[in-house]
Formats: sequence, C-alpha cells, structure tokens
Amino acid sequence: MNGVMWFVMMALQGGGWGSPVVDIAAELAVATAREPDIRDVQAQALEFSRLSAGRINGLRASASWKAALPMLEVSGGYSETRLDEDTVLDEYSATDPWVIRGAAGSATEVRVKLSWDLARLAYNGEELDVLALQANQEELLTRVTRLYSKRRRLLVELRSEVAREERLDKQLALDEATAMLSAMTGGWYAAQLDAGAK
Repeated sequence: MNGVMWFVMMALQGGGWGSPVVDIAAELAVATAREPDIRDVQAQALEFSRLSAGRINGLRASASWKAALPMLEVSGGYSETRLDEDTVLDEYSATDPWVIRGAAGSATEVRVKLSWDLARLAYNGEELDVLALQANQEELLTRVTRLYSKRRRLLVELRSEVAREERLDKQLALDEATAMLSAMTGGWYAAQLDAGAK
C-alpha cells in the first residue's frame, strides 16, 4: 500500500487523529427513524394538489373523448299573433262595424344542430392543457423530494456536534422544511411525525 492510499484510508477511518468514525448510514437511520417514506410524502403532496397520476389520466381521457363528441346546439322560439280588423259603413251605422275580420294563432319552433369539429381530433387544446399539468406534477415532485432530502440532511447534521450559532440556523432550516412539507401535503406530514413521536 503506497503512502497516499494509507493516508486516504486513515482519513476515512478516522484513525491516527483521535476522531471517532462516524457511520453516516447509522446516523441517518437513527435521525430519520420516525420519518414517513419519500414515496408516501410524494403521493400525499400530489393528492393534496390534485395532481395525482390517476386524476391527470382521467382528465386526459375526458379531453380526448370530448374532442370526438359532437357539439349540440338547441334553439327555438315561440310566437303568438292576433290580428283584428273591422270596417264601419256610415250608411248602415256610424258606430257598429259593417265587416269584422280577425285572425289569431301561435307558432312554436325547435331546432337541433349537431356538428363535429374534426380539427379538434388532430389538435385538441384541452389535451395540451392537461399535458401542462404534468409539468406542474414534475415540479411538485422535485420540490417535495428536495425538501425531504434537505430535512434528512439537517436531521443528521443536528445530531453531530456543531457550534451553537450553526445549530440555531440548522434548527430553523429544519423547522422551515418541515412546515413546507406539511403545507404541501395538507398537514399529513406533520401528523405522521406526531404519530411517529408517540
């Protein structure tokens, strides 16, 4: 073993300098023992934001079916007419009509129109709107995953020996990440932490 390799091994093991070996995996397991799984956190965030895969697939299917269905247009009208006419003949009577004519009637009309917009089958704007929701879904998953990882990292760092000022900053950052994860899951995350603490 050459000198560089020995130096690296000693640094990794902590030997020779009197510092204890820190098993990061063990520290992480202890610090995050009561944490919910990342997949559960992601699923709850998607469900709370109404961006779950099932909902997006349902919206996409509805949009494609809607493009294939015809547009229905119903219109109509109702009219009522009355026509009265009378003729007065002075030779017969100055006040009584000589000829009386009258007509009255009503009409009802209903129109139904079905039309297909064939261009919507090829280019459906509503399906594109649903595809935009997938970008929102990916963005939410990225944010939740980053916050979750940041929170786990802070938990491990708080278990190690850090200066008091640094500990305060890390605790505030941990509280912020916890609050944001809880808000993004509709309070579910905080409830899981409370349940794990009991």
